[in-house]
Amino acid sequence: MKNYKALTLIELLIALTIGMLVISFAMKLYAMFNLNYNKATNTLRLQEKMLIAESILRENIKKTSYLGCLKSNSLSITSFKTKFIKKNSNGITLNYLEKINALESDMTSNLIMHIGSNEKYLVDDKLMIIDCNSNETFKPKTIEYLSNYQKIILSNPLTKKYLKSAEVAAVHTQSYYIKDTGRRKNNNIVYALYVEEQDGKSYELIEGVTDFKVNFDVKHTEDKEQVLGCNLELIIEQENLEKQQFIYVSYE
Repeated sequence: MKNYKALTLIELLIALTIGMLVISFAMKLYAMFNLNYNKATNTLRLQEKMLIAESILRENIKKTSYLGCLKSNSLSITSFKTKFIKKNSNGITLNYLEKINALESDMTSNLIMHIGSNEKYLVDDKLMIIDCNSNETFKPKTIEYLSNYQKIILSNPLTKKYLKSAEVAAVHTQSYYIKDTGRRKNNNIVYALYVEEQDGKSYELIEGVTDFKVNFDVKHTEDKEQVLGCNLELIIEQENLEKQQFIYVSYE
């Protein structure tokens, strides 16, 4: 017969203690791994938000510097005010051109123009005509879509008859600002970067943007001021992380 040796109480307690120490170490190791994983994930999400915000703002602010061959120092970025905007942060309104076409022929009337058909316009569009000397905004009264061009009759006459070299474009307006989303995390207000389109509808772009500052890089000469670029400062939060980003958009 085989002899079986039982564990003493001391041996059992030692084995249990070692087992508990191993389990405790494993749990601490898992918690540390989980904490580092969450921190890395939040850092990546924060960086992703920052890149998205920078891409959107840089692309649309850059558009405001285009006025065809017209050399203009007029600023197409203005301050935006609303009761919803976060206190002590900035809001900006961008005016830029899109859907650009050329005149198909010299204007023979201040009220009628023939425009290329690459980009279609709507009666509700706010349009601008530009040559190398001047620009004017106008509203179409009627638009007739023909085979190779669009015939636009204006609501009010232009100050001059533009030549074939002129360009026509739609003026697009967007406003960017920070406001309270109405959501809460850990009893804290959740802010976000919003965009308001020219139809008055606003949309949340990026959650966690808590501050937004805008400054312009202006070159002063004796007779004029030339806007060289735009400095943006963004602060974005993700969980317990915060990142400050400075963005410079050159007009040159």
